[in-house]
Amino acid sequence: MMSKHGYEPLSKERALDERVFHEDHSDTGRIFRWRRSGQTKTWKTRPYEYRVPVKFGLFKNDALTTTDDAYFHAARDCRVDPH
Repeated sequence: MMSKHGYEPLSKERALDERVFHEDHSDTGRIFRWRRSGQTKTWKTRPYEYRVPVKFGLFKNDALTTTDDAYFHAARDCRVDPH
């Protein structure tokens, strides 16, 4: 399944390796840059799930999970400059 801008959705393997993620806002056409802010959480009982703490700007903190992976892609895969 591709995102609306044609990016591959973020896989667990990519989420574990990447430090910078881009959020795809296809409604406005903007790309937001999120960066990792902590250690990735994984579970032995649910090996397909993960939780990556991320930060946007100075004060916005959130977590990237398996339910959000369709809206994010790796920054190095991006074809658009986010700035």
